Amino acid sequence: MGIIYKIKCKECQNEWRLFLGYGLKHTSLSDVSTYFSDKDNSEIVSLINENEYKYCNFNYRCGLCRECNEFTSVPVITLVKKVNGSKEYKYIAHNICRNNHKILMSDIIFSDNLSEAFMSFKEISCPQCNQNSFDIVEEGFWD
Repeated sequence: MGIIYKIKCKECQNEWRLFLGYGLKHTSLSDVSTYFSDKDNSEIVSLINENEYKYCNFNYRCGLCRECNEFTSVPVITLVKKVNGSKEYKYIAHNICRNNHKILMSDIIFSDNLSEAFMSFKEISCPQCNQNSFDIVEEGFWD
């Protein structure tokens, strides 16, 4: 079940509502493949079929479109493999906002805890006023 977050800038009062995580319609690779390009889908399937990556999961993550100056939900596949006892991650994102602008991978928050991510990363600033002062509220769940 996904979480609905409200992000509100304490300075300029702008608000964003993001649906993060995943729902019941996102339980298999075939369910989420439409969010990704043919090239990305081929890469994902190839990495899984070659047994390079054993696990994958899908989540909407918080991203920042610098052209729109908006926070947005970004579909992301995370591929996981174990290397020398530790986990290695590879992220493949459909990093295009609703206005077809490119969202940089460096502008996507991969943490599962959005509140902690905003508190720990001081470089996250409001896309409208450039201040770093947010209220982040979990408003509920979505499916």
